[in-house]
Amino acid sequence: MSVALSATIKEKTRVSNSDSIATFLQGRLLKSDRPEELVRNLAEKHRIRYEDAALIVLRVINERQKAYRPAIIHLELVIAEVCNLSCDYCFLGEKIGSIMDVETACSAIDFILRESGASETIYVTFFGGEPLLAFDTIRSTTNYGKKEARRKNKKIRWSMTSNGTLLDVKSLSFFRDHGVKVLLSMDGMKLTHDLHRRPTDDVSSYDQLYALLPLVKKYQPWMGARMTVAPDSARLMYTNVLHLIDAGFNQLIIAPAECEGWSRKAREAYVRQMTKVARFYKDLGDQGNIRINLFDSEKRTGNRQIDGKRGCRAGRTSVAVAPTGNLYPCSKFIDRSSTHQLYELGDVWQGIIDEERRNALSCCPWQRSCLRCDHLFRCSGGCLASNYHSTGSTSHTSNRECTLRKMQLRSEEIAAELCGSMNSTQSD
Repeated sequence: MSVALSATIKEKTRVSNSDSIATFLQGRLLKSDRPEELVRNLAEKHRIRYEDAALIVLRVINERQKAYRPAIIHLELVIAEVCNLSCDYCFLGEKIGSIMDVETACSAIDFILRESGASETIYVTFFGGEPLLAFDTIRSTTNYGKKEARRKNKKIRWSMTSNGTLLDVKSLSFFRDHGVKVLLSMDGMKLTHDLHRRPTDDVSSYDQLYALLPLVKKYQPWMGARMTVAPDSARLMYTNVLHLIDAGFNQLIIAPAECEGWSRKAREAYVRQMTKVARFYKDLGDQGNIRINLFDSEKRTGNRQIDGKRGCRAGRTSVAVAPTGNLYPCSKFIDRSSTHQLYELGDVWQGIIDEERRNALSCCPWQRSCLRCDHLFRCSGGCLASNYHSTGSTSHTSNRECTLRKMQLRSEEIAAELCGSMNSTQSD
């Protein structure tokens, strides 16, 4: 392997002592050096520029990731490309009115059971659009999946992401009885929530969902919210977090909206508000039965090693299925408004047939301008789907994604500084 590695270093960089560098890396890769330390040691020991050392290490990481072929155990079923709301930051793009039929959904279950290898547990998420507009398909698919998984000595963990406005006793009782965990999309107070999650009629989407929360709590005591923070509401994040907790939510997944408008002022407000949330979370400890995913130690990326597993799971351990049955790396790749060709990998009947595209997903995006960035080895290059829709390439980070990643990474640093000791205790 060192010969091939040496050739790669010689071909891809401007350094001449490629053989000795390859030998050095071979010894170090088996140890637990962090990427930043490996770059620094490589530059000092072999007297090469920091940028060249970083470039070499990135090449090695990418080559290792290409060889990493885990089983696919996560499945996003985009069960409906229709919705009863019209959220202006929805990444799905234009809603074209497609609902997945039962036969396709069951074929998707067959696909994930085939591709999950030796894994005893697989994960299926019903997604949209609004998946509750296809409740009959969800019910049939769940029943089929439980039967087939049992037959193959596997277990499926079910979940659904929903705006929640169509939940009722019938659906909630089914989800409770079949172990389907519902994650609700709720951004905070009425002012914030209704600003972007707009209904197709004149009824407040906040009022619709808020009125249903006691019923949801009855059937699913542990309640989670997907809280999207838009630039114009970033300054209200802390207040919105407190509101959701007061409304009965136990778990919050907080993320910025992937949209335009993230001015410097909005980004600074986001980080300031995240700091307030982190301090609140630290002071709360384990007394409030509350989880905020960003501040859980296992969610942070600062301690990732060179193990061939950098980046997100899209197209590697997870795929998304469109209503047509076509496979995509994740649901964000299914963007009908994109000017670029959709990034299909195959379909549920034939499986993954475009291995070249799947290989491309394993390479962490970066440009020469990244090599001196303080976040180089903590950044996965932004969302691969957003990069693709913005630039036509998964490996070329768009300016917007770079901005959002720096904002998120600063939030992760705050999490490490303020919540690290608490999280290490909680994870024991």
